[in-house]
Amino acid sequence: MSKPLKKLILNLHLWIGLITGIVLFIEGVTGAIYVFAIEISEKIYEDRYTITNIPKNATPLPLSQLKETAIGALKEDAPILRIYQPNDPKATVSFVFQKTKHDALTYAGYMEVCKTVFVNPYTAEIVKIENTKWEFFNVIMWMHMTLLLGYEWGSQIVAWSVVGFLILLISGLVLWWPKNKKSRGMRFWFKWKPGFGFKRKNFDLHAILGFYIISLSIIIAVTGLFWSFTSLNQGIQWIANGGKTVTRPLPEPPTEKESDDLNPLDNMHQIIRSQLNNAHAYVIKMPRRPEFPYVVRLYLSNRVFYDRIVYYFDSGSGSLLRKDEVSDLSGGEQVSGINYDIHVGSIGGLPTKILAFFTCLIIASLPITGFIIWRNKSYRT
Repeated sequence: MSKPLKKLILNLHLWIGLITGIVLFIEGVTGAIYVFAIEISEKIYEDRYTITNIPKNATPLPLSQLKETAIGALKEDAPILRIYQPNDPKATVSFVFQKTKHDALTYAGYMEVCKTVFVNPYTAEIVKIENTKWEFFNVIMWMHMTLLLGYEWGSQIVAWSVVGFLILLISGLVLWWPKNKKSRGMRFWFKWKPGFGFKRKNFDLHAILGFYIISLSIIIAVTGLFWSFTSLNQGIQWIANGGKTVTRPLPEPPTEKESDDLNPLDNMHQIIRSQLNNAHAYVIKMPRRPEFPYVVRLYLSNRVFYDRIVYYFDSGSGSLLRKDEVSDLSGGEQVSGINYDIHVGSIGGLPTKILAFFTCLIIASLPITGFIIWRNKSYRT
């Protein structure tokens, strides 16, 4: 490589790193913390997730009754976003209320209301009202997505910083590439001699650790950008569909309403309960508009989210409109469904979660070691 070209790549690597460094540090730290958010939450919040005393011969109350109880207990001008119910007789039912202000400049202004009401399904007793807006792992998630800024511009800062990170990975690999066989051995492992000082060791931490996480970092970055850029999302799905654009519109409501004495929510809930079998949990996404259906995701596993069945129910009657299993989806839809599990490392269970955790920690370290290299310009390889 010519010296002018290497200098150009070095300057590109330097300035993109300086501009995006703080954001990438935050992304790495918050990503590492969030990897085990579910496991930690289940332990520290056990008192709100589970019921200690179940009445003898008790049966769950209608979901519509639990919903009204949750609304009455919250006393907030905010709609229910979703309902979460594990397939466990000892579990509470969670009602998540959320109200946002899209033109706000900060997370505090954007998330006007975000609270979760945990209800005993047998007695309708309020177990806990959680201010989810400031719950630790929820704050970590929104810091990861928006830096705790307003959603519209905070998410864009994160997205373009991640684009910069991809450029840093590629330019870093070019700069790392050994000149000859002699220098190659120094680029794969830490071969520190007693006389090596801090500058040399810091450089090796940046270059060697950066090299070993390149492939995993690219996967994490691309799966994150999958949600940020519609064109990337559509492009990946187009490739997975074999060069075809496949769209799956929401099912149309029935032309004739079925007569049923049950509340639509209860009618839908009965159907879902009959489909549970060995499923882990289900989430009911409430309709944003009257013409929209209830969308229910039935999760078959407790550690991965792509293994699920999605049901669509008419919001007026609670009748089943469509059922989508993984095998019914196009290749692009399957890629979209598995994207989250790849991004957070849950795709392969505990081993891949551990890999994701340490990769995120190393990502967080790179801006620090890179900044130190820049500050100590006297050291050169």
